[in-house]
Amino acid sequence: MRITNNMMMSNFLTNLNKINTKLNKTQEQISSQTTISRPSDNPTGTARSMRLRTNLAENDQYITNTDYAISWADSAESALSNATDIMQRARELTVQGSNSGVYTQDSLDAIADEIEQLRQNMLLELGNASNGGRFIFGGTKTIDTPFKDTSPDKLITLSVPPSDNNTIGKPFVSTGNELATDVGSVPGDKKFTITVGNYSAEVTVNVTGAESNSELLNKIKNAIDGTTTLQDSSSPPKTIPNPISGKVNIVDYKDSASGETYSGINISSPVAFKIQDNSGDSLVEKSGIGRREISDIVGYNGDNTNLYVQVGAGNVNIAINVPGGEPFSSNIAALTNLRNALRSGDASKIQNALGYVDKAQKVTLTSRSDLGARSNRLDLISKRLDELDMNFQELLSNNEDTDIAQAITDLSMQQSVQRAALAVGAKIIVPTLIDFLR
Repeated sequence: MRITNNMMMSNFLTNLNKINTKLNKTQEQISSQTTISRPSDNPTGTARSMRLRTNLAENDQYITNTDYAISWADSAESALSNATDIMQRARELTVQGSNSGVYTQDSLDAIADEIEQLRQNMLLELGNASNGGRFIFGGTKTIDTPFKDTSPDKLITLSVPPSDNNTIGKPFVSTGNELATDVGSVPGDKKFTITVGNYSAEVTVNVTGAESNSELLNKIKNAIDGTTTLQDSSSPPKTIPNPISGKVNIVDYKDSASGETYSGINISSPVAFKIQDNSGDSLVEKSGIGRREISDIVGYNGDNTNLYVQVGAGNVNIAINVPGGEPFSSNIAALTNLRNALRSGDASKIQNALGYVDKAQKVTLTSRSDLGARSNRLDLISKRLDELDMNFQELLSNNEDTDIAQAITDLSMQQSVQRAALAVGAKIIVPTLIDFLR
């Protein structure tokens, strides 16, 4: 095979171009500090980098969410800590005020004035604490003020101390002949509607007009308990089990304000509900039948719902707040009762108010304990997310960052090869007439 000068020149230029391409790529990697400037540089590495960058972006958002949750929890813990101090001070004042033989009414009024100031602090400052312009204890209603003191002198009568789940049974009152007069004055069927969300059922109580209060209470209890399902207005209607069926009890209450004992219907339910008569009046509001949150009484405007943030892949959510209807409504109700009891000068009422204070303290401490557990979990999550961030950064760096020392070594070698190729090329270029004239 005859090797011509043109073939030699063509091969020389092809090889020189390859050398220059490698040299240019190495220079580009050194200047850009990355081995991947375009997907074609390393398709597999590009796909891996894209996954790692997605993981980093998600992890960064989880870190932001966790930091926000920690800030929210710290603000809530500060408010609850102050609330605990207030209730402890209120308890000390209650113990003082219960010594009726020592303190005059003027002294009790002075203590009541201090209790009122504690109540105002609890209601308007701690209950309305905010974080970043959002109210902490309003549930999902973080824009509206959770607590408003619309009736500062209103008597709040709690028939029983707050229970562990912070509900009180406001009974359908049965003192004297009141219930028989109200419900049983006209014989016939009395219609009541149970409503839970979009579901309802009508119950019927047959009244002869001769029932006693006790008999009427039992008829109402049996009618509610006997209603096992509720249905909505769709066609055909959907049904759900009646959540208050089997949860109706007839109990005796001692009113802390009047000291009277009376019978009533108490319904303990995990869901909100209402019972209305056939005129549309709600017996929850009219006569107190059913379950009412303490927050319904003290004027809580939140919704007692937890706020959740996602702090990990796979829908790992954690509640960041303490709904104000749990601790603060109990505290406000207890302080209000204590203030009223002190102003009445009745030693037994003051002593009863101590039970409310202790119960409210328990609710607050339970909320603080739960919040503390979540705060500890958030700290652990934050530490883990920081470690994941460092891990992803390291993996991304290993995948695409330039090894400068190796790249400079390669560059020097490629420059030497380029110079050698140019020197060889000079030998194979065909001499021209100009070269001979020299």
